[in-house]
Amino acid sequence: MKSFCNEQCKNNYAEFEKSVSRVKKPALISVISMVIMIFLGLILTAIHKELGKVVLIAASAGVFVTLCIFPLANPESVKRFGVKKSVWLVRVYGIFMLLWIFITSFGLI
Repeated sequence: MKSFCNEQCKNNYAEFEKSVSRVKKPALISVISMVIMIFLGLILTAIHKELGKVVLIAASAGVFVTLCIFPLANPESVKRFGVKKSVWLVRVYGIFMLLWIFITSFGLI
């Protein structure tokens, strides 16, 4: 049984759990499709380097945009940091990685 600081915390957590159950399937589909695109990009890189690079950039960006839209953290993170901080950390990670992809892909570093 989970313990909560008050009734409002309990209601907020229940509402969050409900929203997670709604977005879990679309988030999983999105991540799986982006991983498939990454593998296709790797294959295309061997055939046509520039096209493969574009597909890899788009798929990698898609993974991290998915993290920003569907910030689903693993249960261990939620247990350690709490729901709000875990969601915030996943979004920050998604934004950081998206920026990193664009910086490294376009030769800004």
